[in-house]
Amino acid sequence: MKFNEFEKLSSQAWKQRIQFELNGEDFNSNLVWKSLEGIDVKPFYHADSSIVSNPIDHQSDAWLIGEKIFVQNVKAAQNLAKECLSKGAESICFILPKPSLNIQNLLDGIDISRIRIYLDLQFLDPSFIPQIEALKLNQNSKVFILSDCIGHLAKSGNWYSNLSTDKKKHHRLLPFDEGRKICTISRHGALPKCGSKYGTTTGLCPRPRIRVSC
Repeated sequence: MKFNEFEKLSSQAWKQRIQFELNGEDFNSNLVWKSLEGIDVKPFYHADSSIVSNPIDHQSDAWLIGEKIFVQNVKAAQNLAKECLSKGAESICFILPKPSLNIQNLLDGIDISRIRIYLDLQFLDPSFIPQIEALKLNQNSKVFILSDCIGHLAKSGNWYSNLSTDKKKHHRLLPFDEGRKICTISRHGALPKCGSKYGTTTGLCPRPRIRVSC
């Protein structure tokens, strides 16, 4: 017999059958058990059971389907990003290991007014700023820089240079006027000036929320 050929039984019919098999033993005391969370767990659940579902407040619309791409070769990374976007990705996080990578070529053909782009810097070098300025970003552009010298320290045990030098270099990456679309985000929250003042006041740097789909 196929599954759809079996006679459909209600939850009441199942319970009556179980009680018959119990030979007079109490259904609840023998088969219903309490979880560590204090929830009464029944031995079976049926589609006709009335289960109350409580709505959960969430901000799922604020999440984007994203891909992380390590950029060793600019052309290869660009092609991979376009392939990801064609398959439904809504955001791309490019991991940049060195400042010499050509960002204009990397973003060529990607609509940065529609697609959110994160440039995750694995270095701390203000000489990288002219590359960003060359993109001529505006208020409609969705390009953000992720720079995290504290995270680098936590991960590697070392500063890029030292505390004083890293702090100065990091702050050179900060926006010094609202028209400049260059922002840094300290992902570990260790530099609140980067994440809160510039992120909230100007509205240019929301913390990245990327769901990676590998």
